[in-house]
Amino acid sequence: MAKLKLELHNGQAAGDTLCMTSAIRDLKNSYNDKYDIKPVTNYMRMWDNNPYVSTFDSADIIIKVGTGIGVNGSQTSGLHMCNAYRLSIEEKLNINIRQGAIRGDVHLSQEEKDKSPFIDGHYWIISPGTRNQFTSKIWPYDRWQKVVESFPDITFVQIGLKEHNIPKLQGKNIIDFTGKTEHPETGIRDLFKLCYHAQGGLSLVSFLMHLMGAFQKPCIVVAGAREPVSFEAYNYHRYLHNQGSMMCSKHTDITKSCWRTSVEGCTNRTKSGHPKCLDMITIDNVIEAFESYYVGGRLTKPGNIANETILEEKEDNLIIIAEDKSIMEEEKEPIKGDKEFEVIRGNTFEPASPIPTTNIVKDNSKIFKMVCGAHSFGGGEKSAIWIMNRMIKEGYKVLLVPTKGVTNDFRNAIPKVEVTDQLTSPCDILMFYTNDTVYGFNEEKYNIFKNIQANKKIMILNYKLGKVTEIDWSKNWDQYIFLSSTMQKEFITKLPTAKTAILAPPVDLEPFLNINLGSLNKTLHLVRHSSQGDKKYPKELNSMIAKIRENDPKCKFSFMPAPSFLDTTIPGVNRLGINEVLVPEFLKRGTLFWYPLPEGYTDQGPRVIVEAMAVGLPIIADNRDGAKDRVTNDTGWLCDTHDQYIEVLKSVNGRDLSKKGEAAKERARKEFDPEKWVTVILGG
Repeated sequence: MAKLKLELHNGQAAGDTLCMTSAIRDLKNSYNDKYDIKPVTNYMRMWDNNPYVSTFDSADIIIKVGTGIGVNGSQTSGLHMCNAYRLSIEEKLNINIRQGAIRGDVHLSQEEKDKSPFIDGHYWIISPGTRNQFTSKIWPYDRWQKVVESFPDITFVQIGLKEHNIPKLQGKNIIDFTGKTEHPETGIRDLFKLCYHAQGGLSLVSFLMHLMGAFQKPCIVVAGAREPVSFEAYNYHRYLHNQGSMMCSKHTDITKSCWRTSVEGCTNRTKSGHPKCLDMITIDNVIEAFESYYVGGRLTKPGNIANETILEEKEDNLIIIAEDKSIMEEEKEPIKGDKEFEVIRGNTFEPASPIPTTNIVKDNSKIFKMVCGAHSFGGGEKSAIWIMNRMIKEGYKVLLVPTKGVTNDFRNAIPKVEVTDQLTSPCDILMFYTNDTVYGFNEEKYNIFKNIQANKKIMILNYKLGKVTEIDWSKNWDQYIFLSSTMQKEFITKLPTAKTAILAPPVDLEPFLNINLGSLNKTLHLVRHSSQGDKKYPKELNSMIAKIRENDPKCKFSFMPAPSFLDTTIPGVNRLGINEVLVPEFLKRGTLFWYPLPEGYTDQGPRVIVEAMAVGLPIIADNRDGAKDRVTNDTGWLCDTHDQYIEVLKSVNGRDLSKKGEAAKERARKEFDPEKWVTVILGG
């Protein structure tokens, strides 16, 4: 019987992908005769030499896998991050997979193993920084400096991304390797070789820690109390944590981790702005952990085999082998103790008959109810989040009725919103942010909307019209809001008496407006940010880039994230991972935001154009849909064909960019104020 060709898609960061390797190994070992497996991920060079993966053109099965199940259960399951992808694959394929070694599965060629490393002699890797959005994980840099100063005879190689501007450690025993493993083609393999030939590592909860775990190398991890220890720690690592040792004002269960992403979200900080759970870890703690790897001046590797002399003067040190189980990545944040509600379960709405308001709300607050998808974290979801948080400021009790499960990112962004499955209970205002649900309005399950008890009903048609104008319950709402005039005009030809409004996506523009780009009279740098994977990029993207660079060989391109089919051999192309840096920080690198879409793909917002204009970038985009409503001749260029992009960019100069960029910023400030949403929602 022929094997099934199975393609597994995932677009997460490097540490996540590293943990995914263990699931591929276990799947292949469990079902070798059933599947040929092809991963499609970021950092595809991570799969080099992997005996468990195959190559083929056409897959029989394509599934998307992720860490959601594992992360959301991390507080109670006791499972490690390396179990997360296994759980996801099991759910998608309805199979059981035997769990193998709990560490990443990296395969080096013999040449990579034998070839001398970049650094002569013995050395330790140190990574004191993290990706910009994870500021809650930072241990003070001056403490790292004192640690390396305490071991003058040890060589420390500092790694990290150059763009993060992490302070450089100083000293004769420091080798600066930041930014030197970022080549889009060879960078990840260079990092593997560097770490494979190292003695060990010092790190936060980061990719380095996971890589040291994969290579079964010593690693000292300054962890604090952000993540569950069982979910992150590897065997033989010194995992320094304070789990369960302090009470934070918004976190009442000290047995659980907080999963805060930024230091601003931490409720228990020092005066210098560092989380106290990290501040409690002292320099001496790290020094003692480092020294514990040596016996009689000899490094003790996993398995307690002392085989390399590097600290001859420390003959009296004792080894302490603690079976701490190490870690995984940093970016998925679980729902903190909340039930994962679904309004649609098993293709039917959860039965919900009208109930008194007092069954949900124990005060006399006005009630605003949002019905929307909360199972992802794209532009539509972020808009719904802004509206809910803003209505709380207006004095409303806000309830979320999700049409599917609530992701951790979504839930964490609405801390004061109650999640409920009570769709038909009375409320003052009900808003339905429809996204792609419009195509199913003719299905029986949606008839529950006939029982809505709301003083005011508002429908947001941000994607397509679908069946809206054909279904009785979806007609005669008090307000219909659109993101583009094109769709609004189509709608009113079918329901001419409906009350409508057109608004730009509700975006908090302050972080973008606060950026001052100055003159754009420099090397042309086209930037593109997108949250929807490959589907918003035209298939002609590579040829467009090549043609643009033919006319301007110095032109640069940056993508966050890049499409999987991007040709990274083209010079001047920079690809970043999903949210690798904060969006404002990414946008300010460019001189022009470009937004070509696939033929026939409609985008009613899009919020990324609003954000780019607020930064002060001119826009070049397709002459249709939401872009047509956002971009004017004063603020950029609208193109009818992809060839027109190339023609426009032939004659663009710094003076044009600066002038249009200034106009774009001013237009964003005046026309795209999200407060206009409040005016429309509360209006007559």
